[in-house]
Amino acid sequence: MTHITQGDHRSPAPSFTSPLDLPFVADLKVSPRRRERSWWATPPATDYGQACDAGREFGAEFVRYLAQDPRSAHSGLIGRIAQQMYGGVREPIPESGYAVGFWHFVGVMLVQAARHIDPQDINDCISRLYARDDQSNNNKGA
Repeated sequence: MTHITQGDHRSPAPSFTSPLDLPFVADLKVSPRRRERSWWATPPATDYGQACDAGREFGAEFVRYLAQDPRSAHSGLIGRIAQQMYGGVREPIPESGYAVGFWHFVGVMLVQAARHIDPQDINDCISRLYARDDQSNNNKGA
């Protein structure tokens, strides 16, 4: 079993002043005079594994953001991100309430967890597990 420990081996967590500080949020130009917030502005992926690694980094940054600004968990931010991840419709339909309620609860729980555990420690642990699995798979083929 892998244990998560609080580490002091990296630089201090970033300080966020707005959601635009997150690496996957951007204001995109949609016309010469209008910009629109994209809650999932990720570059095209060419490698699934690298995209997974980047996604975990995005997740760690997002949880740190929630820990710094817990009100964001109550603003529907997670729901907007999830909706844009999968190209969701703009106008809510009654069934979308299920997802909104689900992601709202998850966001509140993330805020609580981030008060006790550094999200980067979790991400580092996952990376070590994947590296160990890769090593094990490479040894089986040898």
